[in-house]
Amino acid sequence: MNWFELFHGLLMFNLILQSCENICFSWLKRLRWVSAAILLLSGINFFYSSSILLWSLLGFEIFFFIGLGGPLNGASDSLTVLALVAAAAYRQWGGESNWGLVAVGYLSAQVLLSYFLAALRRFNRSWLSGAELARILVSGRFLVPAIIKNRSQA
Repeated sequence: MNWFELFHGLLMFNLILQSCENICFSWLKRLRWVSAAILLLSGINFFYSSSILLWSLLGFEIFFFIGLGGPLNGASDSLTVLALVAAAAYRQWGGESNWGLVAVGYLSAQVLLSYFLAALRRFNRSWLSGAELARILVSGRFLVPAIIKNRSQA
């Protein structure tokens, strides 16, 4: 098993889990068919990888990404789209040129920078004390269950 097969397997496993989660949420009724298509393509692609399946999966993921919108469409969705672009580019051009390696290298740098800067941003008193998280949970920008909102207000 080479590094791309491992990367591809983990990416497909991630998409399968995301799709199952999205199908179960009642507030995503209008996007359930997209989640079902992503689940089906991810399942097939987990066992049989081809560039056509990856590009198709990328199209459905972009449609889902645009359809979700709002504050719940965060960096995780952006990185999923970026990872699919890198995987599709590597599968399409990886053996013939350096474009596939450039795509995967860019993905690696982007993920590293995204998580490093997010962690660095949270080294302040309000994040470390938990006050910032409580403020975000009660702000109403995110769909948070009432039991969590009540605990954070206490």
